[in-house]
Amino acid sequence: MESAIDLIGETRPDVVLLDIWLGDGTGFDVLDRLAPATTRVIFITAFDHHAVRAFKSVVQYYLLKPVVRAELQEVALERVGTLPSASPMRT
Repeated sequence: MESAIDLIGETRPDVVLLDIWLGDGTGFDVLDRLAPATTRVIFITAFDHHAVRAFKSVVQYYLLKPVVRAELQEVALERVGTLPSASPMRT
């Protein structure tokens, strides 16, 4: 989790593909450490029961594993691409 937060802070990506379970925390822990709307987030996970919580946060799309390439490309990334630019991260 800490490495994800550090990498997002250093690279400031437009889109983050994030899993729920990260070994030392969760994707939600990462989201809690980011400023609201700092980056566009797509959860990619095997856990469907976290979807409602994800959409109540800043997550733009929720893909279940195994990932279907067409859904990732044509739906998730296209949807994220139509959103306004992300705001700068807080420090």
